[in-house]
Amino acid sequence: MEYTVKSGDPEKQRSGCVVIGLFEGRKLAPAGKRLDEAAQGALAAFLRRGDIDGKSGQSLMLHNPPNLLCERLLFIGCGREKEFHEGRYRDAATLAARTLASAGASEAVSYLTELEVKGRDIAWNLRHAVECTEAALYKFDRMKSRKSDKKQSWRKLVLTVGKRSELAIGETAVHQ
Repeated sequence: MEYTVKSGDPEKQRSGCVVIGLFEGRKLAPAGKRLDEAAQGALAAFLRRGDIDGKSGQSLMLHNPPNLLCERLLFIGCGREKEFHEGRYRDAATLAARTLASAGASEAVSYLTELEVKGRDIAWNLRHAVECTEAALYKFDRMKSRKSDKKQSWRKLVLTVGKRSELAIGETAVHQ
């Protein structure tokens, strides 16, 4: 898996998939709000249908979101916003990785790293996003007589930071 760090607006991302957080009560994380504005309220209207509520452990893929440059939009349930902590962040990052592994996109841009985790900084978020992704994708097959021929199509994960000044910190955290 190739990891890169980037700073940029979610509505300008040309990607196979953009990953955003969703808190309970269908409350979009900041990146999701910006995407909803660019989509002229289409995301909020989609969420009102009730397919996902934002509870921890939920995920939903929206294909070809209207007025957005990405091919897919992955909503990851994060639970209650006031109760969002390290464990919930790691659960969300793991769920995103597992969902992306079976989605068919070759690369994805994750805005989960911009979620505020109590007592943690952006370096912690980035480092744990990489750890959770690696753990979710790990397969032990050295002892198998026949290994799976199926190659994973997802090869690149772009992790985002909110400010350009955090790019250097982010690169260091990702490659630790």
